[in-house]
Amino acid sequence: MIRTVETLRLYALLFSVPLALVWAMRLPPWTGAPLAAGLALLSVYYLTLSARTDVRAGRTPRLGLAVDREELDRETLEAAPAVFAIGAIVMGLVLLITEPLQGALMLALVAAAAWRARLPVRDRHFLIEYAAPGALLIAPATLLRAGDQIAPHVYAATWLTAATLGLAILLCLVRDRGEDRAHAARTTATRLTRDGARALATVWIVAIPTLAMYGSVGAWWAWLATLVFVWMALGALACLWASRPGWAASIVTLAGGLACTIVALTAA
Repeated sequence: MIRTVETLRLYALLFSVPLALVWAMRLPPWTGAPLAAGLALLSVYYLTLSARTDVRAGRTPRLGLAVDREELDRETLEAAPAVFAIGAIVMGLVLLITEPLQGALMLALVAAAAWRARLPVRDRHFLIEYAAPGALLIAPATLLRAGDQIAPHVYAATWLTAATLGLAILLCLVRDRGEDRAHAARTTATRLTRDGARALATVWIVAIPTLAMYGSVGAWWAWLATLVFVWMALGALACLWASRPGWAASIVTLAGGLACTIVALTAA
């Protein structure tokens, strides 16, 4: 079971599904359902495609909790990206009929994910901690907000979730900094010194519970979410500065994903 979760990167759904369901509640079912399903499929499509590309090249798979190729089910990993891509394309085609801008965006994101995952090693993960959350969460939410289809506090919850996802990705890049430097890969972590990368991650870690607290004070979401974010930050900081960035990435992914789920459900 754990091997399947890691192979398919299913923990990424913590950052996409709860928010997408909240959006869907405010939309007609023929728009909300394909939008939620499409975003869920997109989130795991890119991650599994990227992991498959790395494994085929004999490299350590990036942007996941496991760093050992042997922990992945190779047969499942070979087939999964195509299945997820087909599903996302179908949802995008449905949205072209019911919500054309969202449908066009989803189809464009499928194409962009396929393009990005096949870039040379040197460029594949450049600024990915900004690009992935921006494309997956901020772009569709901005279209919804522009059409007054989601409330301001739900839009704010989207930005908080995107920031948490970006932090999880950044910590994966900090963890893999050594191998990325060996392959001359351009990432935020390799462009900074080791301490510089940790300092940037520290700023990000501190900022997220601060933003969450601001939202709780404004009654945008429950205080429980902020408490989980604070616990996440303390654990991540302790691991990061103990030279355990991989553990920090796991804490942010799992605890941060839980906190984002609480944010989404209580902001609904």
